[in-house]
Amino acid sequence: MQHGTRANYLAGKCRCEPCTLANRTYARDYFREGKARSTPSWPIYQHLLALLDSGWTLQEIADRSGYTYATVHAIAGGRRRRVRNTTATDLLSLRAREVAA
Repeated sequence: MQHGTRANYLAGKCRCEPCTLANRTYARDYFREGKARSTPSWPIYQHLLALLDSGWTLQEIADRSGYTYATVHAIAGGRRRRVRNTTATDLLSLRAREVAA
C-alpha cells in the first residue's frame, strides 16, 4: 500500500505521519460536509417524551416506526447518546395527532 493514504492507515495499520494526516483530513472533511451517520439523541428523546405524553405507547411507536421495542425504549430511557440519522428521521416523522385508535 502507498504511504500517505487513508487506506494504508486503515488496512495497513500504518501510523506514520502522512497516513495519520490523510485519515485525519478525511474524517474532518467527512463531518464538515454533514456526512455523519449519527446525530445526538436529545431531540429524539424529547420528541418521544412528547409522543408518550400525547397518548402513544412505546410499543405503538416501535410498531409505527419499524424499529424494535428495545431500540425505542433505549432512546426514550435516555440510554442512547447518539442515534443513526435514519432512525432520527423516522422517529421524528411521527406526530402526536397520529395516535393509534
